[in-house]
Amino acid sequence: MTQHIYYKSQHRFFDSLVAFTASIASLGIALPAQANGNSSGYSPSDYLTLTGNPKISGIEFRFFPKNILSALVNNTWPSGVVFEEYPINLAPNTLQLNLTGLQRVHGAMISNAFVKYYEDNKLLVEGMYTTDRQNWPSVLNFGRVIRNALAHKGCINFTNPNAAAVTWRSLTYSPLDNGRSILYHDLTAVELIFLMEEMDATI
Repeated sequence: MTQHIYYKSQHRFFDSLVAFTASIASLGIALPAQANGNSSGYSPSDYLTLTGNPKISGIEFRFFPKNILSALVNNTWPSGVVFEEYPINLAPNTLQLNLTGLQRVHGAMISNAFVKYYEDNKLLVEGMYTTDRQNWPSVLNFGRVIRNALAHKGCINFTNPNAAAVTWRSLTYSPLDNGRSILYHDLTAVELIFLMEEMDATI
């Protein structure tokens, strides 16, 4: 089992990641409470699973929400976010293509986290690599296209029909893909976390 540990001092997306994990953890308590009239908090052994795309990351992340929520209950901020990596517990090609209600909420949460991370660091990127996107590292250019997609209902949205294609891992998008829905088709929260980590490494 591999651990991925994120810290505020090392990762510019840390606060967005805390907000995302705290939000879905809170939802995990709220929905049973709504359904059953009550819900207990998380124990130290309770974990939530984020399932990646079998064709892209091929893994799932597990995290234990008790420490994250306990810090917030005490009006402090978590010192780190830990994900445990496991092989994805799905047969290939079984990723659901029609979003469930819960996936839509999770999708909105991780989209907000990614877009905020991008916008918070856009000026820094432009200061390092200029405003000419062709000078940007390929992962940042790919992240820019994903940011635009997430801000347009999760669909690829090139405004320049002559823009160059962008590539990350096995994914490639060009203006010919305009309108393609990517959230929970190509990318899940797992892939977006990895993408933020790789983008962060360039700045």
